[in-house]
Amino acid sequence: TFVVSSGTSTPLALVSSQAWIVPGPTTPAPITSVSWSPDGKYIATGGGSGYVNILPFDGGYLGVLDSFGIFLDLGSSNRVMVDWSPLGTYIAAGTVDPLGANAFVQVLAFDDSPSPSGPTLTAVPPSYDSPFVSTYTIVPVVWSPDGKYIATSFSEETGDPANPFLPETFVIDFQNQTIIAQEPSDPQSQVPVTSVDWSACG
Repeated sequence: TFVVSSGTSTPLALVSSQAWIVPGPTTPAPITSVSWSPDGKYIATGGGSGYVNILPFDGGYLGVLDSFGIFLDLGSSNRVMVDWSPLGTYIAAGTVDPLGANAFVQVLAFDDSPSPSGPTLTAVPPSYDSPFVSTYTIVPVVWSPDGKYIATSFSEETGDPANPFLPETFVIDFQNQTIIAQEPSDPQSQVPVTSVDWSACG
C-alpha cells in the first residue's frame, strides 16, 4: 500500500505502509495535485505552470514518461488540479486560461496500449468554461464513481473588496459534453471552493 504526497516546494514522494519513501523524479514545475490511475500503474500530476504529467510506477520506482510524450501543457500559467476517471481512460484537469481571464475544465484521454510511440495523452474537446469571470487559480475536479460526470467549482468575482468571491459548484455531463447543474455554495461564505468530492454511491 502506497500513499503519494507532494507540495509546491517538495519533490513527489511515495510512502508505503512500511513507511519507506520512494524518491520521485524532478518535475517541470511545482506539483499542485496528484492522482493515481485506477490500476495503480501511473500517477498523474498537475503543475504550477499549467502542465499535466504522467509518471509510471512499477511498485518501487517512479519514472518519467516525457520521452513518450506524456507531458501536456494546457497553455496556462496557473496551477492544475487533476483527477483520474474510474476506468482509467480519462483525466479531468482544472485550471485558468493563459491570460488569467477565466477558469475552465479540460478532459484528457490517456492511452497506454502497446504502440511504437508509447502511451499518449491528448485533450478531448470541448473545454468547459466558467460562465462568469473566475480567475481564482484553484479549480477542483473529481469524477463521479460511474465515470459519467465531473464535479468542479468556479468562483465568481464580485468586485466587492469585502466579499470578493461567490463560489458555485458545477456538474459536467461528460457523455453529453455539457454543464448540467450549477448550485451556489454556502451563501454565508465568500471563500472560493478548493476541493470537491462525490459520495460513494454517486
